[in-house]
Amino acid sequence: MTRSRFSPMDRRRLDVRLLIASLAVVVAVVFTDRAHGQSSPRVPPREIISSNGPFNDEQRAVVKAYAEFYAARLADPKATPDVVEDARNRLLQPLERLNSPTPYFRFEYAGFIVPTLEPVLKDGSMHSAINAARVLGDLGSPRAVTALLAASEPGGKPDRWQVRQRAADGVRNNIQLGVLDARTVNETARRLMDSLRNENNNTILKYKLEAIAVATEQTNLGPGEAEKLREQFVTAIVSTVDRVQSGADAPSPIIKAVYESVVRVRNMYIGGSLTVAEQKKIGEKLGPALGQILVIANTHWQAAQANEETARLYGNLVQVCEEFLKRIDGYVRGPDQSPKTQLQSAWTGKQKDQFDTDAKQWTDVLSKAPYKAG
Repeated sequence: MTRSRFSPMDRRRLDVRLLIASLAVVVAVVFTDRAHGQSSPRVPPREIISSNGPFNDEQRAVVKAYAEFYAARLADPKATPDVVEDARNRLLQPLERLNSPTPYFRFEYAGFIVPTLEPVLKDGSMHSAINAARVLGDLGSPRAVTALLAASEPGGKPDRWQVRQRAADGVRNNIQLGVLDARTVNETARRLMDSLRNENNNTILKYKLEAIAVATEQTNLGPGEAEKLREQFVTAIVSTVDRVQSGADAPSPIIKAVYESVVRVRNMYIGGSLTVAEQKKIGEKLGPALGQILVIANTHWQAAQANEETARLYGNLVQVCEEFLKRIDGYVRGPDQSPKTQLQSAWTGKQKDQFDTDAKQWTDVLSKAPYKAG
């Protein structure tokens, strides 16, 4: 039996300290209310949150009072971190799953929150901006998505990558909630495609690629829209691989985003939702990009193999590409025609000559019809 390293007296002291810390947050919140001469509005009741609308004037007033009160508190430049986090939690409370928030409620609620929190993403403190993005990321609202997309873009000086990262994650989460209309989903995917070409932060790039992938899974898309979005996702992966190949960095700072995207499209490919015709079409376009990845691994060999973690990441990428290529080639050229390669074994065994030979077999296949390079 493992004995606690704390004595009973130590545990009592720790409990008291935790209680004091919790009371301090409550006191700070109450003091802020009194300083502003305001009383905290109550969270809207569940019958409002789960309503499909339209709200009457009284219901709308309840939602407006709550949303605007806590949005203003979060946006207040003088707010302490504890007050900001309390406001964040209060704003998220109506959006909890147990409350069954409807798309109608989300739309109305966002209308009272986004105008106040959007400027915080750009001009607020780092702490406030990250918490504002956290709230916007759970709204499931076109207005929230628009604000988050703008906040996720690079180019600011200094680059507040922490805010951009939370904003990109928020875009993905808004789509994943499954409450956005098809038009918003398609437009968001298009704007994400445009933003990829200038994104050099691996985590943000990963979130943006994942957001496009999640868009393909939405059930309210019209005929042909899901297939078009899957084609855009493949195009996004191809263009990202092109960037890695043309870049000077070895190992590439965005190689992990490439790996996770290839895994995602592989799972999509074998998941059973694609027709054979679409599998062939995707394979013809994606195959050459997977071949490029093998060339990249070969080019980055020395730098990637020099570090255990990077060597493992590149090795995993080589493995998924090799296995995926064999699957794709069965649809594009037919069964039993794929090269009999062992690239992953050559990588882990640091057998570069064997890797060169096997990679060349694939690049020779992928440079010819029916594959569509470029």
